[in-house]
Amino acid sequence: MEEYEFNQQHFLQKSPFDFVRINDPAHILSILENEQPRTIAIILSNIEKQKAAILLQNLPIELQFIVVKEIAYLEYIQPDVIWEISRNLQNKLFKLNGNYIKINSKNLADILTVTEPLAKKQIIEYLENNDPEIADEIKRVLGV
Repeated sequence: MEEYEFNQQHFLQKSPFDFVRINDPAHILSILENEQPRTIAIILSNIEKQKAAILLQNLPIELQFIVVKEIAYLEYIQPDVIWEISRNLQNKLFKLNGNYIKINSKNLADILTVTEPLAKKQIIEYLENNDPEIADEIKRVLGV
């Protein structure tokens, strides 16, 4: 059995593309149109099917055909690759819509206010090293 390495990013989300559910499809579509077809195929294969269908049917027709073929030939993708694609998409959404960061960092800050000090410190350090923009926003909200 393959050993699974714990990734703190996984701790903050239940599945890699949970955030897609609450984002405007137009924002996601504007990002997907600039991605490689294989990346789009991986994303569409890992989100709820209704959202995937909406995004697929709104891609340019030529890209739709390529993405459909990529989906048909997708094989097993390592979980860390999926999480990395998720993180890249989230970062692009953050840059596209700064309010998304503020909404989610407020929620995270609320959670961190009742988190044990050591865990809170570790999470903030992780964010400082992996996503300084979110770390700064959370520290601002927390008054740290």
